[in-house]
Amino acid sequence: MPVMTVNGKAYPVPAGIRLSEALAQTPVSTAWPCGGLGRCGKCRVTAFGALSEPDGQEKAFLSEEERQIVLLHAVSGMKHRELSELLELPLSTVLSKYARALAKLKKALTSHSKEVTDHA
Repeated sequence: MPVMTVNGKAYPVPAGIRLSEALAQTPVSTAWPCGGLGRCGKCRVTAFGALSEPDGQEKAFLSEEERQIVLLHAVSGMKHRELSELLELPLSTVLSKYARALAKLKKALTSHSKEVTDHA
C-alpha cells in the first residue's frame, strides 16, 4: 500500500484515490477551495516513487515533449532556460510548447468541469 508523508509522519493510503480523500483519512487539517479537484492551486504536492505510465488517452492529449516540459517546469521546478538547455531546444520553443500545453490542459479541465456540472 502506498504511503503518504505529511509533516514527517507517514500514513498508509489506498492507491488510486485523490489527495483530498487520502488526507481526509488522516488528522491533517486542510482547506480545499476547489473541493479537492486540483483546480485552485492552494496545495503543493511532491510525489516520490513510481508513477503509473500514461494510458492511451493521456498520451494522445499532450505530446511527449509537451508532457516533459510541463512536468519538468511545473512539477520539478526547473526554469524554462534550464529546460531549453536540457532538451536542446530554443528558449522560445520551450515557452511556446509550455503555453500550448497549458492551454490544452485548461481546455480539458474546463470541458470536464462542464460535464461534471451537467451531470449533477
